[in-house]
Amino acid sequence: MPNLYHAAISASNDPTFIVGQSQNEVPQNSCNTFIWWTDGVFFKGDREDELGAIVQNDQQYQALQEEFAQFGEEYLFDLLTQEPEIMNTNTPNEDDIYVNWMDSISETNIGQFYAVMEALDSGNITDAILLNAQINPENVIESNRKTVNYYYLTKYVQGKEIGYEDSLALSPIALQTPYVGGDAVFGARVMLGIDPDEEGLAYKGELDMGKAIEDTYRVYPNPAKEAITVELLNDTFTETTEVVVMDIMGRIVLHHKPAVSAKSIALPLTNLQSGIYVLQVKEANQILFSERIVVNK
Repeated sequence: MPNLYHAAISASNDPTFIVGQSQNEVPQNSCNTFIWWTDGVFFKGDREDELGAIVQNDQQYQALQEEFAQFGEEYLFDLLTQEPEIMNTNTPNEDDIYVNWMDSISETNIGQFYAVMEALDSGNITDAILLNAQINPENVIESNRKTVNYYYLTKYVQGKEIGYEDSLALSPIALQTPYVGGDAVFGARVMLGIDPDEEGLAYKGELDMGKAIEDTYRVYPNPAKEAITVELLNDTFTETTEVVVMDIMGRIVLHHKPAVSAKSIALPLTNLQSGIYVLQVKEANQILFSERIVVNK
């Protein structure tokens, strides 16, 4: 399965790349030192140095801690699934930590999303759709992935057209910074035919755009249960400001006009079911920003 999370392995030390060997030339594991193959590249390093911080949930990043921590867990789950011998060093106490970690992660959304991809890789599109529908996203990265999976499985992979209503759900994802919105951002861009260079969109390595967007507003909490707050950080609402919430089919389910000169508004979610929605703030009918939100009751 393709791996998009190489950057996350830097939770401790960067691995050393070994070039020019074939997969059959991989040496046998010795103690905790490993050489492993992933995406056509060999990595070499001590298991604890390279992977221990992820297993111990001790990754430290200068920015986007929650997002990069998830990328690290997704990377390691993929790696240990593809290379299970990394969990077997004949040191039972240490090996058990990795085995138990894998067992616990397999029960989370990370494991469930992996199961969706495994079903797809096996050609079981119907099973993949059902598995994806059962996932209850816990953050923006996961809600993006569930939505993109839905349109990929039900439309794109079956050769069906991505229609106008579909694009309403995919566009807010495609316009996010991938470091913030996850790898599903790339999937949304592909399905919509968006060229990041032509549109001036950020790639994974460009954090400035994500930070600039975040510096203009806050939407919290997300996921939300009873209410969600939209706060402007550098401005106030005007007479022409509107806040709307749409379901994944583009239907407006909430519509509010904030108080003039206010900096924030709390939207009640009591009438909404659990699910994924798109929140938009408009000024004179122009979209100022869109945010994917998750209602989890």
